[in-house]
Amino acid sequence: MTEFKITDTKTEETKFLTTIKILGTGGTIASKAESNTATSNYKVDLTVEDLVNKIPDLPKDLDLKYKQLFNLDSKELSSSHLLILHNEITQSYENEGIKNFVITHGTDSLEETAFFLDLTINFPDVVIVITGSMRPSSNVSSDAIFNLYQAIRVAAAPESKNRGVLVVLNDSIGSGFYITKTNANSLDTFKSSGQAGFLGNFVHDAVHYYYPKSHPSKIHFKIDSAKLIRLLDLNYVDTKRRNELPEVSVFYNVQGFNPALLQLAVDQIGTKAIVMATSGAGSLSTETNEILKYIWEKYGIPVVYSKRSQDGCVTAWSLPQYEDGKVSKGSIAGGYLNPQKCRILMQLCLLQNYTVEQMKSVFETDGIFGG
Repeated sequence: MTEFKITDTKTEETKFLTTIKILGTGGTIASKAESNTATSNYKVDLTVEDLVNKIPDLPKDLDLKYKQLFNLDSKELSSSHLLILHNEITQSYENEGIKNFVITHGTDSLEETAFFLDLTINFPDVVIVITGSMRPSSNVSSDAIFNLYQAIRVAAAPESKNRGVLVVLNDSIGSGFYITKTNANSLDTFKSSGQAGFLGNFVHDAVHYYYPKSHPSKIHFKIDSAKLIRLLDLNYVDTKRRNELPEVSVFYNVQGFNPALLQLAVDQIGTKAIVMATSGAGSLSTETNEILKYIWEKYGIPVVYSKRSQDGCVTAWSLPQYEDGKVSKGSIAGGYLNPQKCRILMQLCLLQNYTVEQMKSVFETDGIFGG
């Protein structure tokens, strides 16, 4: 872990400036390729310091600090990294009084980090903005540096407070609660699930919000990430492939899905909950539903019915009914959330030792509409 500071202390010249802490985690935005036209086969090779130094015209009214937490492709991240990131923001706020943050991140799992932080950081005066890029910084038409510049502008804007975690790419400002990656290649990839839409955009160099301030959800989980890091003996290096939040398995339904895989997750992985990416709005084969009901009744392992489709909602009315005409008590409707976000929400519910009824109440919340 390396820390760099443009300004070490608040001097007379800087004490009235807006302080922003930029946290580097890696990703395409921090990558270089052998050719400046290459958009694949690149390597994470740039630090957050390198990225900040590439911005040609930094605003003069900002006091920028930056810190390299880790430098990884986002496909390598686990819940251990989320805890480290959560702890860094919490400690920076409580010990240093920093209220404005920008996180550079790979786009492949950016939405998971944004969703996790939106659910677990609840300081009303804190602004968290996550950004990344679809093209490496070495590319002749890279979106990396301008996305970072715009993220810094959003983090500095007073209008950005009390909106939850924000995601800034491609001139648009999205909600970390709703945002999802929709295209594997295009710069215009991040959209909001359901009908939520974007929160705002940029016109020239101005930050424009479409709506008054509001948080997308009433859900909040209080977690002690510092304690979890100490208990689990985590550090900023030894985090590869470790998931320190409760194990939740995700399965993608297809024609002929083999439900024996579900039992393997219980026996071999020790899963504490299952998320199904169902066909349609909660559709699974009769055999699969029967196995899921059996797993709940024998092991007490709940299942969340999410969906394969990018948009749409799985409601409680969509949950399967059995021969007695009743829905299994262990079945939960994922609402508008995609499978990866259902997984994170279930991990946090399990971390709090919620009962299945409490879990259903969380999924019933406005903004999710499941349960």
